[in-house]
Amino acid sequence: MEQKLRLLRPVLEKTRPIRRCAAVTIIAIAALLVLALAPVDLSATDGTQAEHPPRLDSRLAQVLEAFERGGMEEATTAAQRFDIDVNGDRLRLIVEAAPGRSEQAAAVASGVGATVEAKHEHLVQALVPLPALERLSRSGAVEFVRPPLVAVPLATSEGLALTNADDWQALGVTGAGVKVAVLDLGFAGYTSLLGSELPAQVTTYSARQDGDITGGGIEHGTGVAEIVYDMAPGAQLYFTNFDTEVELAYASQWLTSQGVHVINASWGYFTSGPGDGTGIVDDVVTQSTAAGAMWSVAAGNHAFRHWSGQFRDADNNTWHSSQPRRSRTRGTSFPASWVFAGGGAGGGRTEVGRSVRRRLP
Repeated sequence: MEQKLRLLRPVLEKTRPIRRCAAVTIIAIAALLVLALAPVDLSATDGTQAEHPPRLDSRLAQVLEAFERGGMEEATTAAQRFDIDVNGDRLRLIVEAAPGRSEQAAAVASGVGATVEAKHEHLVQALVPLPALERLSRSGAVEFVRPPLVAVPLATSEGLALTNADDWQALGVTGAGVKVAVLDLGFAGYTSLLGSELPAQVTTYSARQDGDITGGGIEHGTGVAEIVYDMAPGAQLYFTNFDTEVELAYASQWLTSQGVHVINASWGYFTSGPGDGTGIVDDVVTQSTAAGAMWSVAAGNHAFRHWSGQFRDADNNTWHSSQPRRSRTRGTSFPASWVFAGGGAGGGRTEVGRSVRRRLP
């Protein structure tokens, strides 16, 4: 027996290292299996994993399809058809971040090659390369990607006599000591009117990314400013302009920092909110008024050119069933947008439609 043990000892000593190696290998394999099976939130690093299907505005989806079909030339044509700002191979877009993930959404945008221009609350304004658009919209940090809202300049008119402002001015009420801002889209040609149709000195600030106070040649703000000067010739005037809703927030915040008392806004949006006083633009105004400013906002310019009401599908064909009535106009065209919560292919929000045209009998 003792002789057999002596014979087996070399064999046992050779097999111990093998058993130890096998044990280490088994432990390593088990660890790899645990890591492979455990859920990993890649969004914590680059946020670009496909946590959901693309969440793109329908117009952007069409631009992307045009890009995939015919390259940048065809995509640019499609973007121009939808009035989307094209800068080289990039689109100026608004990235709506998922709740509590605005900083991460901005980081994701930068990570896919976009240039982040500005941020406000859950909105990130960025120049996004077309090839990266779908990847960005799939990120778990991103709720939705869309073009910026478009502010519409509203008509101006000479109303000095109608408001009897000249009578107040004759009594010495001219607006002296009051800071009044004209917040608009552009002030082209204002410098040639300083000292005549406008006061000799005004304070200007452009919240646009290109810093262009003219807004690319828009004269609307200049015309509004002339009326404000007629109404309150003693007021200290501030001119500031914007293009996107994020830049609007920046402009409003700057006016607050300047201690402006009155803000004139002769423009409007068609689809910036549900029409009940909520939405990003309304929130900007609310924050400003809470800081002490008073807003004078144009209203009623489209009184006979709009419709609102509950969605009706009487014949179950998925189209809204309207009951047109005769009005002052026999035909009208207006932008429209519907957003439904849930129910889309990727959950969340689904955008349907962009414009409606209806000819009345």
